[in-house]
Amino acid sequence: MISRLGQGGMGDVFLARDPAGTPVAVKVIRAQYALDENFRARFRSEVNRAREVPAFCTAEVLDADPDHETPYLVVEYVDGPSLAEVVRSQGPLRGGSLHSVAVGVASALVAIHSAGIVHRDLKPANVLFASARRR
Repeated sequence: MISRLGQGGMGDVFLARDPAGTPVAVKVIRAQYALDENFRARFRSEVNRAREVPAFCTAEVLDADPDHETPYLVVEYVDGPSLAEVVRSQGPLRGGSLHSVAVGVASALVAIHSAGIVHRDLKPANVLFASARRR
């Protein structure tokens, strides 16, 4: 693990590198949830559904182990700023930029919901702009 990127209700997210040296984001589930078999079943289901979401919509799932002693999820690291950071540094989006982001977010939500996932934490800090996709 290189550094902590953030934390949420289920666990912490870390920046790490895969065996080839490519940056990845690793979500590590909190120990209190790791002991709960119902949580593991929900996590396993969410991982399987997340694998069905097209990679152009979200960070691609690269690996996961819901049965590991400490369940985890490895996804593509999105190396760009968040929508919140862009608005904070450049001001509100307008015109074509605003429309492009709105269409992108709406398209991603349709794909996520079509896979049976409900995004419970949609906010500007969680909308990421990728500077370059590796896949």
